Amino acid sequence: MPPMELPPPGANLTKPEEIEEALAKLNEGNASDSDFLMLLCHGKVLGLRRVEGDDGDKDQILRWFMGDPRDNGDSAWDVFKTMRKGEPEKYCCRYIGPITEVPNMMDAWKASYDLCK
Repeated sequence: MPPMELPPPGANLTKPEEIEEALAKLNEGNASDSDFLMLLCHGKVLGLRRVEGDDGDKDQILRWFMGDPRDNGDSAWDVFKTMRKGEPEKYCCRYIGPITEVPNMMDAWKASYDLCK
């Protein structure tokens, strides 16, 4: 059996249609952890904050300000992961569009979260 040939360093093994599918699921609120992790791996994380709850709490909301992997992070998504005791974890998000600077992630986060629902 011949040795397995490895891809060259830095090779992108994810197909563009897989990224589009994961973004669509994220936008619909149906993204899985693996969808979101794939987007994190192919985009830029411009910021991550815990906006509700504390580390180890059963009820938390995490917020990512994530660059869009389709345009090298020149535009952004506001992504929230909600964790509630006794409920499945879920993502909600909204597309921000082109950005010039990362906003303060604690400013008006509740209003932004409400827009994602």
